[in-house]
Amino acid sequence: TLAKPLGIVLEERDGGGVRFDSFQEGGAAAEQAAALDIAPGDRLLAVEGVDVSRRGFDAVMDLLDDGLDTLDITPNLAKSLSADDADLTVRAAVRETRRIVGASGDQQASLGSLLRVEIVPGAGVRPDGRCLVRFFGIFTTDGGASTYSCNLSATGRRREDGSTEILALSAAKDEGWGQTIDLRRDAGS
Repeated sequence: TLAKPLGIVLEERDGGGVRFDSFQEGGAAAEQAAALDIAPGDRLLAVEGVDVSRRGFDAVMDLLDDGLDTLDITPNLAKSLSADDADLTVRAAVRETRRIVGASGDQQASLGSLLRVEIVPGAGVRPDGRCLVRFFGIFTTDGGASTYSCNLSATGRRREDGSTEILALSAAKDEGWGQTIDLRRDAGS
């Protein structure tokens, strides 16, 4: 549960609703960032039980401002990909990509922001239980005015609590980039 000031930056989504963009330095969320399961791109679904998934930015901000002293943020967020869009390893890889790239100025300059997953061409499970996935992500370096595709590869492993841990993650830009960026290396491979 976060007390005001929440310390999160929200931005309006096309088609209504808002999404989490970043933490504000010194806010309650930044102080608890490690414990919160939120990443840039996650959508705010509800405020105090009120569905805000399609409301405009100003209406959502009004709800957050109106007498709200605290907000339990994590249960009120939807991950930017639905369960139908990708399996758990792809969703975990997307979240990890957004976390790593969002926290690194160099990665942000190289890759930009991951907007969405376009296609998942393959996945497989190794005998040791690790799941390998390859998918195309759509990125932007200019806020969405132009986009490019990037081939992402991830290795994940299911934790006992049902979540997925990303062990390795790399990105290769398709348009003649000629470089692969290792966002996370698997120490066990």
